[in-house]
Amino acid sequence: MPWAAWLQPLVAVIVAPSAYLGFSALPQDLGSNWRRPLLLGGLPIAFAQLAILANFPISADVFILGINSIYLVLIARLMRRQADDFIHVAPRALIIVRSAIKATIALLGMMVATDLSIVAASLFAGDAYEVVRQNWTAC
Repeated sequence: MPWAAWLQPLVAVIVAPSAYLGFSALPQDLGSNWRRPLLLGGLPIAFAQLAILANFPISADVFILGINSIYLVLIARLMRRQADDFIHVAPRALIIVRSAIKATIALLGMMVATDLSIVAASLFAGDAYEVVRQNWTAC
């Protein structure tokens, strides 16, 4: 398997949790209690990474779809926060932060839609995923 095909799902699993951890740190004043949110954010990443690396007979897109769907909802919930909740953001920069959250939601939404179509195509095509995997390993 080429290195890019091996690395792509591992990177795709990290994107949404990393964005969530970054945005969720803005309305929190954790001080020394940062370990718990980091651990809770890292566990799903570790589980998905291990599942992908274990080479289960399930497409990596299923794991990517699951992780991105969960974090899409979590990031969207950040939009319900009031301006006063973002204690680490200057009031004049809040519009930019909210725009960045909206852009991230749009990006993750497109990633979820793409992964959903890939998973659906592989389910409806039967062994199409295995044929693609064999073609990649033959290269």
